[in-house]
Amino acid sequence: MTIDRDSNQAAASIAIGEALREAFYPLFKNGKTALKLTIFPALAITLLSVLSMYLSTELIVSDLSNLGNFNPGSALQQIALSLATMLITLLISLQFYVCWIRFRFKGENDMRSGLITSLQKRNWVVFGKLLLLVIASYLVLGVFMLVFAFALDNSLPEFIKVGLFLAIMALYCILLLRFSYVIPAAALDEPYGFGDSWRHTRGQSLKLFGSFLLLSLIWFVALFILSLAFFLLAGIVSIFLPSLGNGETFTQFLFIMMTSYRFLYLQLPLQFAFIVISFLLFLPHLNMLLYCFRTNTGWADDHEIAERFS
Repeated sequence: MTIDRDSNQAAASIAIGEALREAFYPLFKNGKTALKLTIFPALAITLLSVLSMYLSTELIVSDLSNLGNFNPGSALQQIALSLATMLITLLISLQFYVCWIRFRFKGENDMRSGLITSLQKRNWVVFGKLLLLVIASYLVLGVFMLVFAFALDNSLPEFIKVGLFLAIMALYCILLLRFSYVIPAAALDEPYGFGDSWRHTRGQSLKLFGSFLLLSLIWFVALFILSLAFFLLAGIVSIFLPSLGNGETFTQFLFIMMTSYRFLYLQLPLQFAFIVISFLLFLPHLNMLLYCFRTNTGWADDHEIAERFS
């Protein structure tokens, strides 16, 4: 398996229609595999959140028992706990996405690769490169925002300010996308740097941005429709069930139920299901990135290479 490194530009051009197709088709075709690969990472994150919540509660209780003595160490412990939980959650989430990338490119579908004990060097490389990319992108965005804040004249019309802000955000997204090929390459154990990603996306900026913008708009509309349907359904139920015999409305009943101790029994399975759904909801964006990566880098597996030279 190889990447075309001889060229200083994209090996092939992205087709926006094909990018949108590749965003959804692999998920529909391999939905069971995707669901299977989410189980162990989602379970690990669920247990981690429970442990983090317990430790955070213990720190809060300790502070409440010593109201007269301010303990700055406790605040630092809360910050350290939150940061550690966030980083470990990111690492485990990336483990799932690495599994998906390797399934898409190499056909690996062993769900045991999602175990926390199955972390390999590639997982840490992906984790490190993503952190570096995110930190660098936020620094660049901060510079853009400072320039935007100090360079604009207050006399400019609002639509010009909004237009400049949107242009800055578009430029930020383009830069982020052009460097993002290091993530799938690292998941595939390919020695591939940020410079390689920049060269392979040369001349592809608008197609990259347009593809991901259309996908994001599709997701926004779909989620808006689902949210609207949920609220309409809740409204219809509340109309037909205005009260539940003791003067409580349906909305009040839901609130009381969700804040009762009995609801805690459902918290873990609901949280687990929420994490699984979150994993799956991001897969279309990852699938689109994988299509763009494969197309621009000229990725070929062993079977494709053998066909070329047969």
